Amino acid sequence: MVEVALHNISKSFGNEAVIDNLNLTISSGELVVFVGPSGCGKSTLLRLIAGLEDLTDGDILLDGETVDLVPPAKRGIAMVFQSYALYPHMTVRENIAFGMKLAKEKKIKINEKVRMAAAKLELTEHLEKLPKQLSGGQRQRVAIGRAIVRDPQVFLFDEPLSNLDASLRAATRLEIAKLHDNLPETTMIYVTHDQVEAMTLADRIVVLNKGFIEQVGTPEALYHNPLNLFVATFIGTPAMNILPCRLDLPGVSSSSVKISRTSIEVQFETVSDQPGAEISLGLRPEHIIISNQKDALIDGHVEVVEPLGEFTVIYVDCGFQDLVIAKLFGTFNVLKGDTVGLNADLHNVHLFDPKGKVYKRTSNLNAGRISEVKSSK
Repeated sequence: MVEVALHNISKSFGNEAVIDNLNLTISSGELVVFVGPSGCGKSTLLRLIAGLEDLTDGDILLDGETVDLVPPAKRGIAMVFQSYALYPHMTVRENIAFGMKLAKEKKIKINEKVRMAAAKLELTEHLEKLPKQLSGGQRQRVAIGRAIVRDPQVFLFDEPLSNLDASLRAATRLEIAKLHDNLPETTMIYVTHDQVEAMTLADRIVVLNKGFIEQVGTPEALYHNPLNLFVATFIGTPAMNILPCRLDLPGVSSSSVKISRTSIEVQFETVSDQPGAEISLGLRPEHIIISNQKDALIDGHVEVVEPLGEFTVIYVDCGFQDLVIAKLFGTFNVLKGDTVGLNADLHNVHLFDPKGKVYKRTSNLNAGRISEVKSSK
């Protein structure tokens, strides 16, 4: 079992800093997922750990030993890339065994490791086939098998499912989850831009932005307790609604904020910003409900309706810069152009200060209530 520690690491290409003084510890046997927008540094970070890029500054440690000067082949790390990188003229068996043959392993050992890897990945019946005879998911499994037989201490996955269609992605995602269960002592680091992959596979998620870590935590922690606006809007599909509001009456345990024509009282720890401060209120789409317009928090005109079977997603123009998204369970008889009132479960409201940092909620379950409705007409 290997712990991966990143100490003050930085990486620059010319004058551009891609990773800037980053610190992170990944525990032995943990599956950690790096997520973030394009260009945030997640793939670069993976390549630094693998030794495929040189550090500009800092140290990478595997089980307490610095590996900055250790070549990639000697680090005990296996990497699975976005492209399968299989040899088209070799069978599945030959592709999986290729690295061991280069290392001049004994034939009996090679055959046994290939057999075990194929069994784990359900490739036994495909061992004599060529890559062109396999599906995309099967090819990705061969690439994973080629990594498994090296007995790596650390697995690195660089968007391994991005070339697969939706059904194959789901199936292969389950296989990677099984692989993690079957190799409990192997540390795994996984890069993806796919929310579902991150939320379903990860023990912890690392949210990266412009070379910095915005937040590290379990999928549930990041979803329910984002530390800032960036994490709040990046984690979750559909994204969290961010409504501009004004701080009316800041307080010690509760504060009044005004959204559009409505003032609500929300219970948070001391809010020190001044009255009139422009802040943001966040609500997940599933925490919004359709209500009577008279009693609604906000109202607006329906722009888009997406019936998705188990639930319906509606997009409502409430006069803000962005449409308000509501994810409603079941089927709703709502049409484009209808005027609807929207209310919210204020136990799940998030407040962000003018700089985008979250205000901490109190432990009181009565987290908020509509205290006053003021007509703006």
